[in-house]
Amino acid sequence: MGSLAPKGAAVLVEAEHLCMAMRGIQKQSALAITNAFEGDFKLDAGKHAQFMMVVRA
Repeated sequence: MGSLAPKGAAVLVEAEHLCMAMRGIQKQSALAITNAFEGDFKLDAGKHAQFMMVVRA
């Protein structure tokens, strides 16, 4: 955000919990989803919703 000075940024990371799949309860496809929003994506609910709709398509 500091170097490029964009109006906003949105990030969504989806990862599989390998510790859940390989040991312990051995549940397959245990996912962790993390997201972060800055600038316009944080302040404008429409842009936030549009981003979520696009990445979930």
